[in-house]
Amino acid sequence: MWTARVATEADLPALRELCVASVGPDDYVLSFVERFVRDSVTFVAVDGPRVVGMMVYDDTPDGSVWLHAARTHPEYRRRGVATALNRASTVLARSRHRESLRLWADAANTASVAAARRDGFEERARFTRMRVGASRSSPGVRLEPFDPAEGWPVLTSSPLMRLGGGYVFHDFYFLPLTRANATWLARERALWRFGSQVISVSEDFEDAWGKDLQIQLLAGDPATILDAAPGIARSRGADRVESFLPHDPAVLDEARRAGFDLMDWGREAVLFEKPVLP
Repeated sequence: MWTARVATEADLPALRELCVASVGPDDYVLSFVERFVRDSVTFVAVDGPRVVGMMVYDDTPDGSVWLHAARTHPEYRRRGVATALNRASTVLARSRHRESLRLWADAANTASVAAARRDGFEERARFTRMRVGASRSSPGVRLEPFDPAEGWPVLTSSPLMRLGGGYVFHDFYFLPLTRANATWLARERALWRFGSQVISVSEDFEDAWGKDLQIQLLAGDPATILDAAPGIARSRGADRVESFLPHDPAVLDEARRAGFDLMDWGREAVLFEKPVLP
């Protein structure tokens, strides 16, 4: 029977093998596995000497936890590996006095969705991951810092925020856009506006194909923001712009019209959350 423990650098070869076995040689986690082991808490499930599962634990600025990069070897699926890793994460979260656990699962991965529900997670929203290249020909806009202290009603009344369940993707995790979290994002220089449009902006990662910029739609006209996004990315020195868009047909149609394409992962991402304490 497998047990859960924290990974070390000695586990890196086994973690790479696990990613290839569970997803394939193009698994995006392969680009980050060293960083996850070094900078995060990476739990592994082991069956004797064999690593059969992994899950990455990161504390978020709002006192919660983001669980991601979950992988289970095909030979061990539907055998409780993810549940064991969730339990290990919950124990750590309680010891750190965190408030809740969040994760996302691909809606097409019915086993992962079912496992999350069994483990007490509740669905909060659905998003679709899309990407477009940066462009100098995109409409130029002048971004101004958005002050949530003055513009809070703009966010609370935003149809875009309602479609996203009130959550925003920032860096590697989702946050509920509470007043406190909005204030923190503003301090991080992540909240911006142009005209009546409000967006959040954060740098993602850089790989062999270039640098990504995350742009999330918070308030205003989706078409206007999506049309401007490639130009905003270029002005920030990025090669691509990516976004978790609300899984709404009208918003996704506007994104396609603006040149956005679906990404290989996150075509319908289900955001889950559960409290740390019962």
